Amino acid sequence: MNEAFAMVQEADVADAVAILKARAPGRTLVIVVTGRPETASVTDTETRRRAFGGRVPAGVRFDRRASESLVGAKVLGKGRTHVDLELPSGELRSLEARGGLVRLGPPRERGEPVATASEATRREWQVEAEHALAGVSAAVARADALLVDRALRKAEARLERRAMAIAGDITKMSAVTALAARAVNLVPAARKAKRGETELRGPDYENGGEIVLPLDPGKAPQAQLESLFARAKRMKAGREAAEARLSETRRALEALRAIRATLAEAPSLDAEQIADLRNRAKAVAPKDVSFGAEGTANSSRGAPQKHNAFRRFRTPRGLLVLVGKGSTDNDELTFRIASPHDLWLHAKDRRGAHVIVPLRKSEALPDGALVDAATLAAHFSDARDEALVDVQYTSRKYVRKMKGGAAGAVVVEREKVLVLRVDKGKVAELLDGEEEA
Repeated sequence: MNEAFAMVQEADVADAVAILKARAPGRTLVIVVTGRPETASVTDTETRRRAFGGRVPAGVRFDRRASESLVGAKVLGKGRTHVDLELPSGELRSLEARGGLVRLGPPRERGEPVATASEATRREWQVEAEHALAGVSAAVARADALLVDRALRKAEARLERRAMAIAGDITKMSAVTALAARAVNLVPAARKAKRGETELRGPDYENGGEIVLPLDPGKAPQAQLESLFARAKRMKAGREAAEARLSETRRALEALRAIRATLAEAPSLDAEQIADLRNRAKAVAPKDVSFGAEGTANSSRGAPQKHNAFRRFRTPRGLLVLVGKGSTDNDELTFRIASPHDLWLHAKDRRGAHVIVPLRKSEALPDGALVDAATLAAHFSDARDEALVDVQYTSRKYVRKMKGGAAGAVVVEREKVLVLRVDKGKVAELLDGEEEA
């Protein structure tokens, strides 16, 4: 190899293994040195993915000082059991595999060869290295199992909350349909009642006694009763979709619990088996639960995660919709992230998320996009359990911050209002399209 053919950018050095990320002209190399002499080698990132699961093995104790001392070193070449380096101090030293361990050799002169061991000594090294590397593999498997277990618990919690929410929706739907069935006896009274009355009364032939229906004095009694019947009809249709959704959620929850039970046998599972469990879990878990991507380095482990102010949804038509996570996040999404020509939506006169549909300047809204975005705005609001929801919408440039107002409070100009009939099936379909932010 030519002198200084690469420079070390990152280094992780442990007792039995050292991994150097080095930049060479035109490409990045990953140099892996292990305690087993014949495997000291220069490999590319694809090979590292196969050998180490795509990241520095978790659970291995690295020597931070030794690792930092190699950053910036020049890679001069490699031998069967060593990698020659010129350290930032100018010293020439070799990263050597000796006795099952990886160590930085003593300083030497340029051109001076590295001392080689006898065949018998190398065999002893190999036996010791086998044990050391077995420990590395076990540590990787344990770390993988821990990450998958955490993700499974998170996914189970999400599905449990979803099941509870759907069951609550079904209970409310049942209450509305039951009330409508009893309210049939109020039809004669509604025909005689006049605007301004606060209740309707009539006989309850099914349960005995009297049925009382509260009224809005500002609306016609007969129109309110008809609205109740129409709402019950929609609830009856929506209940079937909700029950199917609940069954699907419960099946997914059972599948994840079964996978986690299998994972409890982690000491007897190798990396390939754990990866298979991870893939099975991904197939049934909510899309916003991450199980860790194989083949990606975790050099940023321990670093603080940036907070995302919004959730991302991809509709069945391929449209991207952004939904604020809270009051402060609503301000962030609307006034710092959204563009003036984006579409802005919100459940009118309700507490809820700001919803943004990113659009290019002068771009027309695709067919069905308004209903999809409005459905998400209704769902992520106080009106999520109602069948009819007023959703206001306008271009983002017509939304301004309310002076002195609380977080998320805005003034909307040139608004339009869509009276949305909420389709529970569509809500479920849109929620399934959530992407990682």
